[in-house]
Amino acid sequence: MKHNCLAISLAATFALGAIWGLKAEEAVTPPGAAPSILQPDSSPSDLLGAPFENQSAGIALRLPAGCHRVRSGGPGDDLGQFADEKRNWQVKLARLVRQQPTRLANATDNNGQPIVGLLDQTVGRLKQEMPGCTILRSDLTNVQDGDPKLKDNVAMIAVRYSAAGGHYLSQQAIIQSTDRLFFLLTLTTPGSKLTADAANNDPAERAPVETFRQMLDSVRLLDTSKIVKDQVDRLVRTRALMVNFTAARINSVLIPQQWIRIIRDGKDIGYSYITEEASKGVPRPLRLDEVKLGKTYKDALPKEGSDGILIGVRARSSDPKFDIDPAMKSKGPIQVDSASWLFTSVDRRLEDWSRIIVVDAGETDKDGKRIRTETDEFGSSSRREVRSLDEDRLKHGDVGTKEDLHQPPVLLHEQYTIDVTTVSQSGQGEPVSQDLPPWYLPQALGHLLPRLMPLHAELLPDGTEKKRSYLFATYVPDTREVMHRYVDVGHLQTVTFAGQTIQAIPIEDRIGWHGSITTHYMSPAGAYLGSENKESHLLMVPTEEATLLSLWKNADLSHPNVTERPHGNAQILPLPKP
Repeated sequence: MKHNCLAISLAATFALGAIWGLKAEEAVTPPGAAPSILQPDSSPSDLLGAPFENQSAGIALRLPAGCHRVRSGGPGDDLGQFADEKRNWQVKLARLVRQQPTRLANATDNNGQPIVGLLDQTVGRLKQEMPGCTILRSDLTNVQDGDPKLKDNVAMIAVRYSAAGGHYLSQQAIIQSTDRLFFLLTLTTPGSKLTADAANNDPAERAPVETFRQMLDSVRLLDTSKIVKDQVDRLVRTRALMVNFTAARINSVLIPQQWIRIIRDGKDIGYSYITEEASKGVPRPLRLDEVKLGKTYKDALPKEGSDGILIGVRARSSDPKFDIDPAMKSKGPIQVDSASWLFTSVDRRLEDWSRIIVVDAGETDKDGKRIRTETDEFGSSSRREVRSLDEDRLKHGDVGTKEDLHQPPVLLHEQYTIDVTTVSQSGQGEPVSQDLPPWYLPQALGHLLPRLMPLHAELLPDGTEKKRSYLFATYVPDTREVMHRYVDVGHLQTVTFAGQTIQAIPIEDRIGWHGSITTHYMSPAGAYLGSENKESHLLMVPTEEATLLSLWKNADLSHPNVTERPHGNAQILPLPKP
């Protein structure tokens, strides 16, 4: 999105910590109005449109009339981004979770030392990163939602700034739900071209100011206790299930070769070729002399390393309904080719993957050559034990060991982190680097997950049936975020799939609490029968090589290419915390 530098600066200010904390919020009374120093229009007319609700995050509000949801691309725990292209308005809503109790206003600690609140932290950062901006408002106000013990639970910021030759007005509300949970609501609109006092009375800014006031009035904080309880119950089962992800179990479900038809609305729109094997890592790129000698990727596999599995996926889609830009519809379907290598050690302590995506949108350059855009993604995760100073023991004078009397006390704990780098013709994207929860699922295991799930019901000691609903964390390339993945295993039943009536065990799979559901169908013996997303009318149907070659004359059913990583990146990266 354009002009999102302010929202990015705000999100970065909060230095997000425990984003995986599951914490219920109390349902409370509706909020009151928040005043504005920009003299909003006093007209009672309703400037808002459709409601937006995220039950898992615990917030609901109404959006400005004319705004629709767009793809999120900023940092932080984004809940949604929305836009009105005609007016060049942009709305962003993010959830901000702090590791330690935090105040909006400045305060002092028990020793009388000053603690800078989130409001002043944010304003200071904006002034530093946006020289020449004008802070129009920077103060606290109160709405009735949130913790009743908090008097001032909203920090209001209004700022005018210039970017890319334009003038903008950005209004933000940092809404405090608890001392650890905050919501950041931002409305960015065209700003006044006038200066000083004249700009404060510019009618062009009255509608955005009044709209933002009405948006804040519409905010409701929801009771998430039932959702949190469900998440906690799922995680208990997930941790028990992952203990059984042993080398023997994982290797037992590997399929050396698979061919998949991709069908939408009864029409073949693509295919994929998949290989699965035991390996010690991702293959390196072959040298030219090796290629001339007829070497294959198997000759480039690492000889030493951790025992693990390697998944290779080559896929193509040519879907008339898939257009990156509506203006390109007249140029025919867009062809997307992708090639991926996914590796994980069986103990999940090391992960490595690469993904190449090439898009052919049917355009040509001035010489008539096809224009293709390529994006390369390289990711890795690692889990290792690290030492840190034990502050509590040090305060009590607990120093020294038998070997070294001056050795300070240390804590031994596990560090689990992920690092992702994206490279395209336009340059290298903002890297992703963050801590991971224990229930994170590497990409390779995520690919195998339906085959690793328990398919048959078990009884608990009290005679009730054991639930088969689980919660994982997974990296999602489309959003470049680590997100929650919900998986629910059903019972054996008669279903209609790909025009046939079959006996199958359905496994519902979705990203996020309200995510679109993909259903995987498994036979009672554990064979994968295919997948279906009814919302997008998309089917994934196992088939044979000959069938794909008859449907796609130029089908590439070879192993994925191996691409050199960006300079300085190793196969498995050390992952410093950002």
